[in-house]
Amino acid sequence: KCFRIFQSGPGGQGSAVFRPASGFSLLELMVALIVIGILAAVALQKLYPIQADAERVGLENMLGNLKSALGIKVANHIARDDLRGIQALAGTNPFDLFTDPPANYRGALAGNEIAQVGAGEWYFDRASGALAYRVRNADVFQGGSGPPAEARFALAAVYEDRTGNGRFDR
Repeated sequence: KCFRIFQSGPGGQGSAVFRPASGFSLLELMVALIVIGILAAVALQKLYPIQADAERVGLENMLGNLKSALGIKVANHIARDDLRGIQALAGTNPFDLFTDPPANYRGALAGNEIAQVGAGEWYFDRASGALAYRVRNADVFQGGSGPPAEARFALAAVYEDRTGNGRFDR
């Protein structure tokens, strides 16, 4: 689209000047929207695996923190020569070892309370004595239990039975 503008020159003579119309045509707007849509789809496709990796790394970091807290507790029992205290840790809630549990920890739950736990949250299953994490990216999660997809962990005393009597001896 062009507009014809007449300008008066010297002597009252007019001359025509053509200027393009400002703005986008409908075709240009559609092409721009299609390109933006394709770029957004490609970006989301690249972002999803990064989100799943971030969740995995977060889960591994939390497990590392739990192992550290548990190691300190076990070392404390060993220093006091309290082997029964180590055995008593089996089946307990490892988040009880933290001064401040993480914000996404729902607590020790049982029965219908467990159904209310959302994706990305931890809880301790009182009935089974297992710590559970509900996975956000369930379609790329391998292993665990479900549905809903979750990773479950439990404390168990593992020792070498050197004497064959079924218990830990020094």
